[in-house]
Amino acid sequence: MIANRNSSVLSMCVMRKFSTSARRPVRFRFSNPSPPPGVKEIGVFTKQRDEALYKPGQMFLHKAFAYRGIVICSFNCRVISKPRPDAINLEETMPYYQVLVHRGDWQHIKFPVDITSYLGDGSGRGEKLLTVINGMDCVAHNEVLPFLPTERNPFDHDLFSRLFEPVEATSPAGLAAVAGDRDLKYTIRKELMPNDLVNQRSWLRPQAVYSEVTDGVKVSVITFYLGTNLMAGVLKHCWRYVMRVENMTGHPVTLRERVIKVFSMNQLNQTSAHGIGVGGMVPILTPTQPVFQFSSTIDLQQLKGGQMWGKFKLEREDGSFFDVTIPNVALEACTEKPAEQTESVVH
Repeated sequence: MIANRNSSVLSMCVMRKFSTSARRPVRFRFSNPSPPPGVKEIGVFTKQRDEALYKPGQMFLHKAFAYRGIVICSFNCRVISKPRPDAINLEETMPYYQVLVHRGDWQHIKFPVDITSYLGDGSGRGEKLLTVINGMDCVAHNEVLPFLPTERNPFDHDLFSRLFEPVEATSPAGLAAVAGDRDLKYTIRKELMPNDLVNQRSWLRPQAVYSEVTDGVKVSVITFYLGTNLMAGVLKHCWRYVMRVENMTGHPVTLRERVIKVFSMNQLNQTSAHGIGVGGMVPILTPTQPVFQFSSTIDLQQLKGGQMWGKFKLEREDGSFFDVTIPNVALEACTEKPAEQTESVVH
């Protein structure tokens, strides 16, 4: 995906080649007055918002994964970060969005398409099934690059037409000649207001985000409380987490091993998950594709008091290894609706 710096026309390269900068993202730019061969126009960049939330139906490019997405709903989320091992934790609140990912980009993104799951209807005996939604992601506000599509059918996803409907749009000032009357905007269908989606599907709401940086590699974890489930006659509290590994060193590294530990107060013991790579994959994080993420679930017998932590073992180009810390994550669900939820979701 490339954008013309002068006209802000957003184009997609068939080969999807990118460049990066340690100081600023430059994956979406080229300096030529017209797109090179193999590139087609898909939209027009619009102004990024520093504070104001993006509305449901906003189409965007993901700054790290370079996929086309569309916003479903938003949340004010607690973010706990540790910029280096000897630093104290910093806490802030940041908007996060549940989004759909354009099907045409699934094969190019650096994460499995089935990372989003929830507890669906089960056998009727209290047991629920873990159900997967393909092509869905949770995105931070500063990862959104908003644009207006110029294609007549700009988005492909099974849920797209069920959730969104088109509305008339006006080109940004000075860009009418670029996009003309082809601009399209979308909004949540009137019968599916965003606050209704969230209230009925609490698994959409992230509980908290934790991040820590070790030797130029950042690990972030987003937690979601899925609810309770009856497993073999025992009531369990179920969480989902999305874990991201971001290489900021400027040199390729390979994720070789992982160790994840979970502590449960009611069981008074620890459980560990060891493995080669992640989910059968051994991701290579390069300067052009520096980010990988995956998801998994945890079942505990107690709503409060759970903890998760661990480490990754990464390999450098010269064959040396180093450990990267997975931040300490609290598995404690906030099941009450936040006071600011309606304000942050309904537009």
